Order: sequence, then structure tokens, then C-alpha cells
Amino acid sequence: MLREAWLKVQLAGALWWCGVVEAVQLQRCIVVTVLDSTGKVLATIIKCFVLNGVIYLGSIACYRYITSRAINWLLMKYAEPVYNPAAIQAWEQLLHAVFQLLWLLPVYAISLLVSCIWYQQIAVAAYEVQQQQQQQTPAQQQPSGHQQPQQLQNQPSVTAPGAAAPTSFGVQQAGVLQKAAARSSSTSGGGGGSMMQVLEGTAQELFRVLLFMVFTIEVYFVGLLPFVGFTLNVLFLSWLYAYYCYDYKWSLQGKHLPARLSYFEANWAFFAGFGFPCVIATVLFPFHTGAALANMLFPVFILVASSSDPVSAQRRRMASSGLSLGRIPVFTVALRPTYWIIKRSCVEQRLEGHMLL
Repeated sequence: MLREAWLKVQLAGALWWCGVVEAVQLQRCIVVTVLDSTGKVLATIIKCFVLNGVIYLGSIACYRYITSRAINWLLMKYAEPVYNPAAIQAWEQLLHAVFQLLWLLPVYAISLLVSCIWYQQIAVAAYEVQQQQQQQTPAQQQPSGHQQPQQLQNQPSVTAPGAAAPTSFGVQQAGVLQKAAARSSSTSGGGGGSMMQVLEGTAQELFRVLLFMVFTIEVYFVGLLPFVGFTLNVLFLSWLYAYYCYDYKWSLQGKHLPARLSYFEANWAFFAGFGFPCVIATVLFPFHTGAALANMLFPVFILVASSSDPVSAQRRRMASSGLSLGRIPVFTVALRPTYWIIKRSCVEQRLEGHMLL
């Protein structure tokens, strides 16, 4: 029993390392950029770099090395003869808070919003490049990376040859909630099958946004735990970053949210490794510096994920070990409050509909 447990720990570490190695395949970014005849990928990455690297990080560096020193010099020259050191320190803290509130926080919010729009554009452009390459390549010579849609649907886990990983309760509830939300929305207007598909797609995206808002709050509180808080924070952030990197591709492939969550939970060790390089480059810095670095690096990992095949990356390790790690319900804690919010919203919407009638 102990030997098997130790072998599983070793396998989890090996799959985690596979994810790390997969994440740093930066040559794929160059390939996608070169193959993109429209130039959208490169142009959007440059815009993302300018916004987050030049404006956002530049503002932080300007304040830290120029503005704050100038303020400190002025206070020491003109305020020190009049006020005591405690008052001068209070003035410094007040001016720092004003800079944070009136400049850094608005820049952070704007850069995050605009970057999310650019991330979607980069993912769409990279997916179109992949589709063009797939059409130009004969079916029998397609690389394994192009088989991801079928693998995501028919082989949700690489835990062992021929082994099937059951779907967790939370993921099952996610599918039920999407249909319930779509049916609730459809009561406000008619429409045929196409309208129902639009409503289901909208409900799915709203559910996804709400789910990961709750998951982000969960990550924050996990980081507050004593002793293990930092380690768990890095682990959960790695999962969050990895999911977002792959979610763009899965969404463009038309995979429903329950299938995405199930596939992710079945391959938790690999995805923990894939998100680690981006996370470790940001958590070691102050909040705003880390946020700017994350916004700058994220397009790179989106491009890497666009041509990545987690199944192929793990297959050799899994075949040599002959073991199965099993599923970790990564999103179960976040799914339960999300389920409660959506369920309550659907009930209130039905009540409002009945009142209008």
C-alpha cells in the first residue's frame, strides 16, 4: 500500500514536470506567429506588451524610482524643519495611497479588461492558424496535437490505458445548471432550436464567469491559511492560469463546460505543472508588479496551449508506470456556491415571470 502510494506521488510529480516542460515550449509561439499571415497574433501581443510592460510596469517603476524619491526629498527639505518624523511618514503614506487609488488601480482595471479582449483575439487567431494547417495537411499525416477535440470528448483522462474517470458531482451539476439557466431564460421569449442554442451558450459563459469569480475568491482565502497558504495559493493559481490558457481553445472547439471541467480534473497534475511557470513569475513580486507580469506573459502561454496536446505529453509517462492517479475535484468547492447563486437566480426569474403574467 505504501509502495503504491509512493509510486503515485512519483507519477504525480512526473506528470507535473511534463506540464512544466509543455508550458515552456516557447518555439510554438514563434511558429504560430510566423504562420499567421494576417499578422493579428504579433500585433496583438505587441499591444499587450506596450500596455502592461511599458504603461503599467513603467508607471510602477516611475513612481518607485523617480516620483517617490522626489516626494521624499521635498518632504525632507521643506517639511522636516516644521513637522516631526511621524508626521512626515504619515504624509508619505498618504501620498502613496493617493497614487495607488487614483492611478495604479484604474490602470490595473483598464489593463485587465483590455488584455482579456486581446487574449480572446490572440486565441481566435491562433485557432484559425491551427485550422488552416490542419486543412492543408493530409489526414493521415496530421500531428497528434490536432486530435485534441476527439481526445477531449472520447478520452477525458489519461490515468491508465482503457481506464475511465467518473465525472464528479460538481461537474454534473454544472451541466444541469446550464440547461436550467437556458430554459429559464427562454421563458422570456420564444424561438426555435437556434435560439435555444444561443441561450445555452450564453448561460454557459455566464456560468463560467461566475464560477471562476468564486474560484478566484477561494484562491485568495486559501492563501491566508497558516503554514501551507503560500504553497496552496501557488497550486490553485497554477490550475486557474492553466485552465484559462486551454479554455480558449476548448471553447472554440465547441466543447461544453462540463466536459472541459471533467477533462481538467482528470489531468490535474499536468495542468498544475503547466500553469506553474506563469504563476511563479508573478507571485514573488508585489501585487501590481506581479499583475503586470502576468498580463504580459499570459499571451505566450495561450499560444503554447493552442498547439498543445496534454494526452500525448503524458502518454509515455502513464504507459511506463501502469498506474492511475484518479480525479481531484478541483472546482467542487467553487461549484457549490455557484450552483446556489444560479439556482436562486433561476427561481427569482421564474417568480418575476409569474408576477408579470
